Amino acid sequence: MERPPASSMSVEDVDRLVRSHTTLVVQVDRLDGSERSLEYFQAEFGDAVRMVRVAQEDLPGLAHRLQLDCLPSVLFVKGGAVFDRFLGHLPRRLVAARVRAMLEAA
Repeated sequence: MERPPASSMSVEDVDRLVRSHTTLVVQVDRLDGSERSLEYFQAEFGDAVRMVRVAQEDLPGLAHRLQLDCLPSVLFVKGGAVFDRFLGHLPRRLVAARVRAMLEAA
């Protein structure tokens, strides 16, 4: 999992990251949000999916730009487009099923 500091990443950098990766999971949360979920999924899926956590405080306009209504929010990106998303919290097994569906989709 990767969580770059605010000084090294802008909203445009996140946009570029979304467009440049085949399979990507982006978690937008608050600074005090838990990172344990993404660590778990990075261990389970390894290099098949890149996991990135961005704190809303680091990039204040990001939630609006990505049309996120609440935090935490998770975006599943495939081929530069949002494949799936969810707002709030889901059980790990459901998140893992969504990651698998993204990886299996043509």
